[in-house]
Amino acid sequence: MQTIFDNEYIKLEMDLQKSLYIYTWKPESEFMTIENMFEYAKISFDTVKMYSIRNVIASGKDFKFPVVPAIQDKLNESIFNALNKGSIRKFAHVVSRDILSRMSLEQLFDDIKEKTFQDMYFEDLSQAIAWCDA
Repeated sequence: MQTIFDNEYIKLEMDLQKSLYIYTWKPESEFMTIENMFEYAKISFDTVKMYSIRNVIASGKDFKFPVVPAIQDKLNESIFNALNKGSIRKFAHVVSRDILSRMSLEQLFDDIKEKTFQDMYFEDLSQAIAWCDA
């Protein structure tokens, strides 16, 4: 696994042999800005697109940034609907301990129209990796 970006809010990693991309939110994500959220989404989108990644894991156990409906709509318009047209086949979610953040991210993915990938929710990163490897 190669780390491609790491700061106080998020860690981005990929394994080209497994065609796997993992982004791991940190507890400090509670204090990031909307601009930060979009910056990390764009870095992830560009990386997944550039390397034709097939499996993505959003490790959000410590994600604490509430994604309000206006942000959900903008993320769907700018990033997630574009991902839907790309190489992704599986998108695993390791769910947040924070119920509001968990619900807002579930809503975000539920709103993607005509998904071209499978997505599944997990309590543990190892379960998500195993599902992507299957």
